[in-house]
Amino acid sequence: MYSSSMEDNYEDVKNGSTVNYKVYLTSDVNAWAMADGCVRVYSGLMDMMTDNEVEGVLGHEMGHIAMGHTREKMQTAYATMAARDAVSATSGVASQLSQSQLGDLVEGVINATFSRSEESEADDFSYDLLKKCGISTQGLASSFDKLATLSGTAKSMFDSHPPSTERAQHIRERIAADKK
Repeated sequence: MYSSSMEDNYEDVKNGSTVNYKVYLTSDVNAWAMADGCVRVYSGLMDMMTDNEVEGVLGHEMGHIAMGHTREKMQTAYATMAARDAVSATSGVASQLSQSQLGDLVEGVINATFSRSEESEADDFSYDLLKKCGISTQGLASSFDKLATLSGTAKSMFDSHPPSTERAQHIRERIAADKK
């Protein structure tokens, strides 16, 4: 498995969560994580990346869990759903929004994903985890190179992410600094 060494080293930071990996068979290129330790990788991503690049992606997703990013997004989603219920129950302009429009609002918040700073933090977490596990960090940089080729065609997936070329450069700068 891609992550056995990584998960062994992840024990210190996952706050008791059991990491649960699954691969979805789809041509889509994506990966995501939830607060409960659920990590999902799409086979389309695995098909276009080397094993080392997939390890970098897994480390990134683990970073979102370890740093509480996923928990914060779930809390936001729950708060938004509560607000939706409150708004739809009141009178006035807001209550005139259709359930579909309110649903779109909730879905938009949920799909807002992570901020650019959270994405950068997860990138650095992945780098540090890979390094700690003795796994090459080069795959993390090259995974961003590959994602950069997709960013024009999969715009919605990458809207909240820093540009992949910048992410690759940041990782390469860390690799170079570690060699000094």
